Amino acid sequence: MVRGAARLWQPFLPLLVTLRPPLEVSEQWEAEREATQAKRPPGLARLLYGAVHAHGEGDLVIDTSQGSPDECAQRVMAWMQQGDACRGLRSDAAQS
Repeated sequence: MVRGAARLWQPFLPLLVTLRPPLEVSEQWEAEREATQAKRPPGLARLLYGAVHAHGEGDLVIDTSQGSPDECAQRVMAWMQQGDACRGLRSDAAQS
């Protein structure tokens, strides 16, 4: 799946942003969600954490527990304004 996406997006030099909160934060968010929605079995954050991040890291890694959505978006914008080269989906991690 990732290789297919890499081939499709290659001409556009995509910026691959990895959103990676610590596992403990993911579990806390899961618990808060369960307290209000209770539609998923508990423990999914821990169970799926490795699979969600199995493809490696992108050009920019953001710990979403360290800022609001607007602050995280500002980090992406700042990265883009620096003009750093995008490895994006062509990185080694995305080749698996």
